[in-house]
Amino acid sequence: MRRFFLPTLIFLLAALPATAQHRYRSHHGKFLCTTKATSSTPLQVYDSATDLWCPAATINAAGNDVDFCIAGDTDANLFCTDASADRVCVSCADPASQLDVRGDAAAAGTATLSTAELTVVDGDELGCLHFQAPLESSGTDAILVGAAVCGEADTTFSASANNTEIVFKTATTAAAAEVVRIDSGGLVGINTAIPSTLLEVQGDAASFGTVTVSTAELTNVDGDTLGCINFQAPLDSAGTDAVAIAAQICAEASATFSASVNTTDTVFKNGVSEAAVETVRFLANGIIVPKGFTADPCAGTVDVGGIFYNSTSNYHCFCNGAGADIKMNDNTTACF
Repeated sequence: MRRFFLPTLIFLLAALPATAQHRYRSHHGKFLCTTKATSSTPLQVYDSATDLWCPAATINAAGNDVDFCIAGDTDANLFCTDASADRVCVSCADPASQLDVRGDAAAAGTATLSTAELTVVDGDELGCLHFQAPLESSGTDAILVGAAVCGEADTTFSASANNTEIVFKTATTAAAAEVVRIDSGGLVGINTAIPSTLLEVQGDAASFGTVTVSTAELTNVDGDTLGCINFQAPLDSAGTDAVAIAAQICAEASATFSASVNTTDTVFKNGVSEAAVETVRFLANGIIVPKGFTADPCAGTVDVGGIFYNSTSNYHCFCNGAGADIKMNDNTTACF
């Protein structure tokens, strides 16, 4: 029996084609592995009972146009690849991008970035999205993370606390560093990690915070608005006038712009049972021009000390209380 068995086994092994596939039990004997006879990377199979693995695995190592899908309990396309487009999809078979995470009909796709940290404290990152060019041939700075969006703990986590901030990072000849933060209360800080208002723009130590409001107009002429700041209560339940723009500060061109001209006025507008209209204008040369009136506004509508322009008689007036006004200049006496 022994003389017959050994030669026969040698013959059977020698007869296997070099590229044939065969199955075998792992040396632990608990689960099945599949491999090519000449491959050192068989299909990887995991046995949760013994917490053991077959050797490493490669699927479609030849790079052929072969799709595959893994089905779930209620999802036929739990995890699928589109080999022709080099795309992967979770819960779909037709990925729209390199990675498509698709939600159900009544839900959005969700990707979770998490940490295995057991004691999360203020400053710990829970997860990040990195943007990078790791194969850039220049190396050094070129292959560093160029931008990132991170979720960062804003307190020590507990059964009743998970305060978290969103941090945006960008790079300039260095690893990406923070430039914008949305804190756990919804406050936005640009160049500051501790915003004190809904939006805080903080300059560097030797400068000041700047917000630019601009126009894309290519040929600016007298009367064109360069930018405005609006003040409004758009959710007021009264509607109509209550939700209109109540006040506004605008920059308005007061000449046709050119390579040597950018003459601009600053216009202040206020609403009185209507959309905001101009009340005061600061001319480009520094002169203040108040709103013109055809009737005396001092009687109850203008506070003591108010100045207005009588556009009927062409002079400025001063409200001195009790609904009365004083003529400031009737053009009979020169100012200079």
